[in-house]
This record gives sequence, C-alpha cells and structure tokens, in this order.
Amino acid sequence: MKNGNRLSENPAHPLHWLGSRDLSTLKLADKNRMISPNAIKIPRQYGWIDETFKGGSEKLIIYIKDATANQDASVKQAYLVENLLFSYGINLVFLEGGSHDGIGNVDSRFHMTPGQRIADARKKFDEGETLGVHFLYRITDYPLDIRGMEDRSLYEAVNFRLFGKIDAMRPDARRTIGLLKREIDQKIKLFFNSRLCRWMVNRNKFHENDNLDEYGIVLFEEANNLKIDLSTYPDFNQFCEVNRMDKRILIFDMDRYTALYNQLDFKIIYNQICELEEEIHGRLISGKDEERLDTFMKQVTLIDDFISLGLTPAEYEHYLSIRNDINVAGWPEFFREIFPGEVLGDIDISSVENIIPVVEELYYICIERAHVFVERAIDHIENSRGNCGIMVAGGFHAPTLGRLLRNKDISYAMISPVIQAPTQPGMIEKVLRKDIQNKIKNDIGEV
Repeated sequence: MKNGNRLSENPAHPLHWLGSRDLSTLKLADKNRMISPNAIKIPRQYGWIDETFKGGSEKLIIYIKDATANQDASVKQAYLVENLLFSYGINLVFLEGGSHDGIGNVDSRFHMTPGQRIADARKKFDEGETLGVHFLYRITDYPLDIRGMEDRSLYEAVNFRLFGKIDAMRPDARRTIGLLKREIDQKIKLFFNSRLCRWMVNRNKFHENDNLDEYGIVLFEEANNLKIDLSTYPDFNQFCEVNRMDKRILIFDMDRYTALYNQLDFKIIYNQICELEEEIHGRLISGKDEERLDTFMKQVTLIDDFISLGLTPAEYEHYLSIRNDINVAGWPEFFREIFPGEVLGDIDISSVENIIPVVEELYYICIERAHVFVERAIDHIENSRGNCGIMVAGGFHAPTLGRLLRNKDISYAMISPVIQAPTQPGMIEKVLRKDIQNKIKNDIGEV
C-alpha cells in the first residue's frame, strides 16, 4: 500500500503514521543473523524493555505484553512490531488468541481496495475486535509472517466454557462483595485510629485521580513523620527530589535536574510506591483488632479483584500463597464479631464461594496455555527464515513465560507498551462475548 493511505488523515492522530515505512529499505533477517536481546532498542514513546535474558540458544523471542481490548495498547503494539520489522528484519509474529495458525481472513487484504482495507481495519479497531498486529497487516503490504500459538482445547475452555460460567455467576458474587464493602466502609472511621483513616483517604484519592506528583509529596511527608528510612526506596527518593526541583520558580542546577529526570524509571518508582504504601499502612495500624480488620478488608478486596479477572501476576502469586487462610464462608460471622450489635444486610455469601473454584480453574488453564505458547513459538522459529520471533500475549503470562524460556536457555526481551488511556469499561467482556457468538455461528455452519 502506498504511503499516502492512512488510518487517519490527521497527523496528530496516533494512527496517522502507522504503515508509512518504505519497503525498499527493509532487509529481513535470516538464519545467519544473530540478534542479542541486549541489542534490542525501541522508541521510548511506544514502550520500554522490562527484562532481558541472554541464553545459549541462537533463538530470540521478543515478547510484547498485550493489554486485552485496550485501544492505546493496540496502537503501541502495532508501532512496536513495525519498528522491530524495519530495525531488525524480524517479520515472524505469533499471537495469543484463536486456535489456528494465522489470523483468519486477513488475506482478504488482497481482495480489497486500499480504502476498503483502511475502513475495515478502522472499524475492527474501534470495536476492539483486532490486535495492533492485525490492523498493521491489513493496511500495509508488509511481509509479516503471522502465526497462532494456541491449543484449541485450552483456548476454548477459557473463552467459551469458563468465561461464560464466570460471566453468569459474577454479578451476584460482586453484588455480595459490594454490599460487604459498603457496610465496612461505613464503620471503619469508628474503628480505625484517626491517623490511619486520614492516610487511607489520601491513598484512595491518588488511586482515583492518579496525580503522582501530589501523591509523592503526601507519601514523602508521611514517611518522614514515621521516620521511615527512604534510602531503601532510592528511585522514589530521586523522584521526590526532581519533583521538589520542578516546583521551584527557577531551577538553578538545570544540568542536575535534567540528569536526574532522565534517570527516572517510573515502573520501578511505582513498585517502590506500592512497597512504601504497605510499610506506612502497617506502621499506622494500632492493636490486634485493627490488624484483624485490615487483613479481612484486604482479603475481601483481593477476592473481588480475583473474580473480576483483574489480578496482576504478582497479585495472583500472593493469592495462591494465602488462599488457604481465606475463609469466605466465615466472612459474615467475622463481621458480626468485629462489629458487635451491627446488622449485616441480607447477603448471599454462597455466590462468592461458588465462583471461586471456577475462576481458579481459569487461572490454572492460563498458566497451562503459557507452556503451549513457548513450545509452539520455538517450533515456529525453527520453521521460519530467521532465528527470531515476536510473541504477543497478555502481560499476565510474563512470569511463566520468562521462567520457561530461561529453563530452555532461550534468549528473550520483554516489552511493556506505554499505555496512556484505560481500557473502555465493558470492552473485554464485549470482545469475549463476540468470540462466543462467532463460535456458535461457525458451529452451526459446520452442522
């Protein structure tokens, strides 16, 4: 497709420049070209490299973490694949999702006019139906070799059997948890000490408004009041110094300011903020009863996130480590014990109990799928022109994929796309429901 064809005619639109690279400059990698994971560089506006491993194998897998149904992530994903294609000649891409090699009817690009291809890609993008790789393929003539890496039975167990059950059970379970949370929220001001309550309000404000500069000041002051050694949080400490310099009318040492700012790694800063939050929270808790209620509240929140399929890999590992300590059936009794004389509304705690094993099965199969991804990715590389491939899969799989690749001594680089906009509410469910509808139509067509 010629460079003049765009997904958007507006140069400021994030999709405007996608697909505009000159094919005459492209040189595809072959088996004679070895690429080290440490040599991979990507434009900072698209993402950053989380982790690299240099194995003894000639193979290299570049893993781009996908955020399901997030349009901003899809845009960055497409630019990342385009950059890796033209910078390193890597055209082999393997995708999570579906159960086939390839991506279905993408060859329809050869039966459409350029305008039809752009309209088709844009429609699917707006509806959240397509990955960034898909619409990059549809709107260009780039020689992308796109393959699937799913096992049909595992994929369909998650997307068609388990998701449908969870989707039906989740409203009642979340309604029960929501009622329990509201009852607790109404009473904690009378239960927790005033300083802890004030801290919880400030923390919740940040998580609602996401103003890191202001929250950094709150955290810094609270840590100093509690005499916490901030040298154990060096990246957060450096962020606070840059923040203080930034708020001055004149920055006298601009060289130092620039050097400090360029060194900031916001992923590390965020992780240290989470750790510092926990330390502050723990120090503000006073007495065994406050500690017991705090543990109970964290368990309720964890289960809520768990059944909403919203756990990060680290949170899932935490869930596994404490799940035997979580007694959901005993939640109402604990509530009445901790708040004697208070009446808990009519809640159906069995709705929460019943959904947990179904969600656990889904998470377990997701781990199993990662094993399949690695085996099929290796097979795809062995049966391709080069030694490298780009894997696109959800970020939840990162710990398992990294461990499996290290065990096989295969080099990898993990990339997180820069995501500046949240996933539209209900988009993930909408996409998965459409998958189920399409399967039903296909099954009827095969009968």
